[in-house]
Amino acid sequence: MLRQQRFPFLLAAIALPVVAGLGLVYLLFAATGGMDAMSVDMNVSGNSATSLGTHDFCVQVSAGATVTADVTAYGIPSSHAMIAYAYTLSYNPSALSVTGQDPNFLLASAPGSTIFNAGDPRPDTDGNFQASVADLNTNATESGSGVLDRLTIKVASNASNGRYTLALSSAGHIDGSAHADAHSVTHAGALLPRRR
Repeated sequence: MLRQQRFPFLLAAIALPVVAGLGLVYLLFAATGGMDAMSVDMNVSGNSATSLGTHDFCVQVSAGATVTADVTAYGIPSSHAMIAYAYTLSYNPSALSVTGQDPNFLLASAPGSTIFNAGDPRPDTDGNFQASVADLNTNATESGSGVLDRLTIKVASNASNGRYTLALSSAGHIDGSAHADAHSVTHAGALLPRRR
């Protein structure tokens, strides 16, 4: 429970006048005003801060490989432009770990953006990577579609053949009026490691 409460308290500390009374809003994202989809894209080619290429939900890799995947936002409305986002990425910790995170994409795309990352430290090996990223400049809001985070995922050298899902939950964004906006749809990704 403490981890889930970290995001609202972070935002309240960063922008107290704007985000006063945020409380447990991280757990209670509103159903309106959110992005159309937050997804895990296993093919980062064509993805950038403000555009998305072809979405791939699955990739086949060798055991022991390092994989790059994007957590993407699609269709953040300008009426609820983003100043922060959060999500939990669940994965099988016996086969995978999150070893890197780069949030300097969509949230950093407006002039004057100053990114503050309060998510889990890397490497994350417990099966639940919690991301909490805010723009300290609450006037630099972002909308549209693009990459939220570029993640580096390590596949264990002893990972068994099979399908390993990267599932998103507790996902959404905070807009410039300090409203928590849920996504409409979440798309998971998957890794298919093969041992040689």
